[in-house]
Amino acid sequence: MTLAEWAATQSASAWGRLSIRDGEKGEVMADSLSQRVWVWEGEALSASRWHLLVRREIDGTKLMFGLSNAKPSASLRRLAEMQGARHFVEHSFQEAKSACGMAEYQVRRWQACIDGGTKPWNPLIASKLLCSKHQIEMQSEKVELDFREKSRTS
Repeated sequence: MTLAEWAATQSASAWGRLSIRDGEKGEVMADSLSQRVWVWEGEALSASRWHLLVRREIDGTKLMFGLSNAKPSASLRRLAEMQGARHFVEHSFQEAKSACGMAEYQVRRWQACIDGGTKPWNPLIASKLLCSKHQIEMQSEKVELDFREKSRTS
């Protein structure tokens, strides 16, 4: 059975309609469903318990699936908010990749190496993210200065 088939068998009462986040055109609403599942990664010695989160567009046309290692007591709302924040996290990474020269880096695992396997990826990406943080701070200062200038002249 696929996840989509499993989701289709769930009762209407199992789904919760939630406001996921504010969007450009107002609130983003979706139906969400959470289920605790066991996940085994091929190299692990044992399976781990995760949250499976299913998000369904209000019109029922699109399903999105995600796994979360949040605390077992995490609410459906909290899980849905975390999944909804993914858009902004990915957007931030795209900006950082462009601004800090990370576009050529693509890894599949956190233990990845660059330059033919001789240099670990972690220190390099950490320096790139610090670069991105610095750029964000500079942009924030500019916005604040622009705001102060406008309020002084108004």
